[in-house]
This record gives sequence, structure tokens and C-alpha cells, in this order.
Amino acid sequence: MTSASFLLLPTMIPESIQQYLADFFFKNYGISGNINRFQNIGGGCISFTYQICISDKNYFLKFISNGKYPNLYQTEVLGLMMLENTDALEIPRIIVQDETIDYQFIVMEFIDQSNKKSSYWSELARGISKIHENKSDCFGLEYDNYIGTLEQINTPKLQWKDFYFENRIYPQGQLAVNDKKLPKEIFRKFELLYNKFDELIPKCTPSLLHGDLWYENIIPNQFGAPTLIDPSVYFGNREMDLAMADLFGGFSQDFFDAYQELLPIEKGYEERRKWHQLYPLLVHVNLFGDNYAKRVINIMNQID
Repeated sequence: MTSASFLLLPTMIPESIQQYLADFFFKNYGISGNINRFQNIGGGCISFTYQICISDKNYFLKFISNGKYPNLYQTEVLGLMMLENTDALEIPRIIVQDETIDYQFIVMEFIDQSNKKSSYWSELARGISKIHENKSDCFGLEYDNYIGTLEQINTPKLQWKDFYFENRIYPQGQLAVNDKKLPKEIFRKFELLYNKFDELIPKCTPSLLHGDLWYENIIPNQFGAPTLIDPSVYFGNREMDLAMADLFGGFSQDFFDAYQELLPIEKGYEERRKWHQLYPLLVHVNLFGDNYAKRVINIMNQID
């Protein structure tokens, strides 16, 4: 959601969405909702994404065909609201989420980005630890959502091991095997890991997670403060967010150090981390293929 120069005529935004927004802004704000200017924003691999200007104010619009990924934006809004209710970090304000006959769409506050402030990583650590302090009786969520374009199953479970394997590892593993991205023999390794999981992973209380905490889902706002976007929320083991943050880089060590001071995790995380990185790696196997499959196999070969 970065600023960019504008094109003049919104010919690429579907007419049904333009008409909806014109009616919505007039009814709810008493102003013309006509899109005056717009700019396509790169980086979205799922949605069509735009910075739009309505009555001299900028908004972020994304849309996708109604035939793809039912309730994708509805569950995103619910996740953003859950994070906002923690009062932990900045969250883009939702203007409207709805659908037309052909499209589902969401309009939210446009985040003007700036350079990270000096306390950026410590503020992010404080915010994530505050989110993780929100607890539940069960692992999971009352509804399923998405991670990327893949369905994320959140059927509640009392034990982390059962939730992690039944709702995360096995579904993604089966999808990868069915698509011949992983060998069938991988399930034997999964079963070995399941049987040893209680020895490897300490017991934990379900914590609210962002669920997709990689560096592109945290952006510095106009004041240089961390702002969360694109969550895949559920209640899980808080090491999942940390493992995801570790997986693709981009996070300063200051973040992990500050988090450890605020909400310490048990010793041995560096060794456990790979087991919680299996889920996002399997997701990437299913979305992107071979290179991530090799990483999954390398991790699973450490189980015998």
C-alpha cells in the first residue's frame, strides 16, 4: 500500500464496484463516491489492488471474482477486527466489505508509508506480545479462513498437537501429495513426528495469532510505526508467529530480543522452531512448489 502517481480514468475497476462505492459514500457520508483517480498497486498475488481517490481522500481497494475463494475478504475483516480489539498495534480502518454480482471487494484506509522509527522493532514486539496475551480455552477458531489462497481449517481442538496435525500438517501434506509435490512416504515421517510431538513441544495455552506474520504483512505507517495487514488469525501456539517471522527473514534481531524480554518463551525454541515452520513451508509447497518441498523433506529427515 505505497503511494504512487495516479492514472486519470478508472476504466480498470469494474463498473459494478464503482457504482456500489458511489452509492455507499453518498448514503453513509453524504459525498460523491465517484472514483476521481486511481493507481494499480503491485505486489498482490491474489487480488486486484488499487489506491483510489474519492473526494480528495485516498483509500485502498482490492477485489476478486466472486467465483474464487468464498468469504475471503469477510474472514479477513473478522481477523483485522480481532487484532484491532486487542489495542496492540495499528490496523487499517475498514470502510466497507461487500460483494456485487460478479466481485467481492474491500475498501479500507490507505496507509501512507514512511521510514521505520527507531523504536519500530521494540514496538512491534510489544504489540505482538500483547496480541499473544489474548487467550482461549481451545486451539482454533469458530470459523475457517485462508492463508494465501488456501483454506485454513480452524476446527477447535483441546490439544495443540491434535490441532496442528489434523488442521494444518495433514491437510496441507495431503494436498501436496495429491498434486505430486511431495512423495507419499512423507506421511510416515509426519506420523513419527506426531508420536514424538509431546516430547519436542512444551504444553501451551492457546494464544491469539496473526497467523501469517512475515515481513510484508507488517508495514510502517506515516509515523513510522508498525501496522499489521493480511492476517490469518486463530488461537494457537504463539511460537507459530515467531517461527513464521524467522522463516523468510526481514525481521531485526531486536524484535526477537524485545519479545523474549516481554513474554519469554521456554528454552530450546531455536531447536523447536523448524517443527512450527513446517506449516508455512507446506503452504508454500502447495502455492509455489519444488524449492519448498526440499526444505520440508530436509526437516522431516531429522525425525527417525
